[in-house]
Amino acid sequence: MQETLHTVLALDGENKITLTLPDPKADITLASVQTVFADVIAKELISVNGTPVTRLNEAYIKRVEEVPLT
Repeated sequence: MQETLHTVLALDGENKITLTLPDPKADITLASVQTVFADVIAKELISVNGTPVTRLNEAYIKRVEEVPLT
């Protein structure tokens, strides 16, 4: 089963982006993601067309399972 971490990040107003990272650690927590992105946001490390990310809206793990056809 493939897992990806999805982080939905707010820009200005209602604009948002989703940053997707493959194969997150099995023991990842919301608190650890919030801590990392608090630093990313404070240092303005991510921006889109010059607009910096302003907050982490949500974070979740997406699991995809491939089922072969018979």
